[in-house]
Formats: sequence, structure tokens, C-alpha cells
Amino acid sequence: MALDVPTRRGILGRIPYGLYILTTLNGHEPHAGTVSWVSQVSFQPPLLLMAVRLDSFLRTCLEQSGVYALHLLDAAQQEMASRFFRRVESTPEQMGGYRYRSGVTGAPVLLDAPAYVEGTARTVDSPGDHALVIGNIVDGALQREGFTPLRLAQTPWSYGG
Repeated sequence: MALDVPTRRGILGRIPYGLYILTTLNGHEPHAGTVSWVSQVSFQPPLLLMAVRLDSFLRTCLEQSGVYALHLLDAAQQEMASRFFRRVESTPEQMGGYRYRSGVTGAPVLLDAPAYVEGTARTVDSPGDHALVIGNIVDGALQREGFTPLRLAQTPWSYGG
């Protein structure tokens, strides 16, 4: 028996997801996007698995640069998450109006994010509509203690199912 679309969406839409900002480089220029499908998949070495749309410019930049920074957001930072739903303007100091610096990998690290990890990225095409990005973690920081992570279910948005 095949799973009908409403049931599938009802189940998969209830998997708890966070909202994160994934940054990388387009040549020497910063690039970023908001993502929600993220999971830790290894302790040693520490690895993340992130999904990005196959047809996205973010995927292209990740493949070409091979570096990333994944930023956790506070529950009060919905506006910051929404800013990176689309391509944003960048200067040497700001991306989408948010200050950043270069991390140890060269990936942009957003200063207003309460926590981040960064590392090298390897992109793998999947049979679906999203590429899988395997992120090897090489650095990171808890930039602010005591924050509550932003969850997709707390927002007016949905991405799943």
C-alpha cells in the first residue's frame, strides 16, 4: 500500500527541525542560505549531514569552495533566518546586513549567531531533489550561552513532507 501525500506530509512535517544559516564562499565572496535539514552523523570524526536543493546556487558554491559554516540561531532570530531565504547583498563586513568574519576555513562566520561550527564540505548528489552535504567539523564556538535554538515548528514556515 502506497503512502498517500497528505499522510506523508502529516508524518514527515512533524519531524523536528531547526533553522540554521549555512554560509560558504562564491570565489572570494560570501554566500549564505537558510537550511533546516541538518543532523550530526559521526562522533569521530565529527560530521554533519546537511541537505541543500540540487538546483541551488548554495550547492554550487559549497561544491566549488569545499568549506562551510553552519550557524545555530536563537528562537528570537526568525528575522535573521528569513533574511537568508534569498540571495543577499554582501560587503567585506556584512552579509544581508549582518556582520561576519572569516573563519579558520575561510567560510564566513556570522557574529550575531549564538553558535556555529565550520569545516570542510563534500557534496553528494542524491536520487532526490536535495544534495547531501557532508560537513567535517574543524572549528566552532558557542558565542552566547543560554540560548534556545530556533525550531521550524515555532515559525509560520514549513519545510518537510
